[in-house]
Amino acid sequence: MVLVAFAAACGSSGAPQAYDEQESTYEDLSGNEVTAPLTEVNYRRACEETNKEMDASAAISYCRCTYNKWVDNVPYDLFLAFQDRINEKRDSLEGAKFDQLASEYGSVIDEMEEELKAVNAVYEEDLSALIGFPCTEG
Repeated sequence: MVLVAFAAACGSSGAPQAYDEQESTYEDLSGNEVTAPLTEVNYRRACEETNKEMDASAAISYCRCTYNKWVDNVPYDLFLAFQDRINEKRDSLEGAKFDQLASEYGSVIDEMEEELKAVNAVYEEDLSALIGFPCTEG
């Protein structure tokens, strides 16, 4: 499951203020160099590391899909607020399996439901679109 202790991280010009700022690179699980905005690089790197027990191409696809759901549905400041809340739970999530992570991420999203509604974020009734369940389907 997504992220475990990811932060938007600071680049040389400070922390990104939007999803599409500060181009960066990383090596994905297949060994390919990926160039993307810093927030996406950090998210996908952490997501892939968390899901490395999956087939590399499946993990890469899953992480790209879940990241795109955030970008398409949630303002950047709320994405960062979610990350902050997940990072507060870092110790309890260390080594967690998919179902436990999904539960924890779901509870944080539930806590943020009013904030998401206030900005008219698009999400499924149970908010699962934001934690990636549609990305797990074949």
